[in-house]
Amino acid sequence: LEELENPVYFEKVDFATGSMPISMEPGFQFSALMYHQGAFKGAVGIGGRTQGDLNPSLSYDSVKGFESRFHGNLTDTDIWPPLWMIFTKQFELGIVLKPTILMRGDFAGLERATMKIEGRPYMNISITREGNGTEAPVDATTPLTIYPMRVV
Repeated sequence: LEELENPVYFEKVDFATGSMPISMEPGFQFSALMYHQGAFKGAVGIGGRTQGDLNPSLSYDSVKGFESRFHGNLTDTDIWPPLWMIFTKQFELGIVLKPTILMRGDFAGLERATMKIEGRPYMNISITREGNGTEAPVDATTPLTIYPMRVV
């Protein structure tokens, strides 16, 4: 990804529309940002219970060294599934992708003009404990706003 952080331009294309010459170079740029907000503490636990007869043995031979054996018969075995415990008031983890399509060249008398189409798709995971005063009310969420064009 570091190689695409700076714009990469492809081969130049020259053509004419009527008597107007057009020269352009398509390009691409990509970067990503990962972020987090808030403290996160957590644990994963797994457990079980069993009964049975276990017969461990350890012997020593001066030629072979130590030899250990473990024989047993387990009965009534239960395994408890993993338990996830999260201790946080509010935690957010996300990634923002920044793909960009570039076009530079000479268009209709504009020399060295650059056009850019940029997107910012993102994904985040938010964990909020109820009753801590940090959760947003349902009607306080921000609406999605899309600006199709920006001229600089």
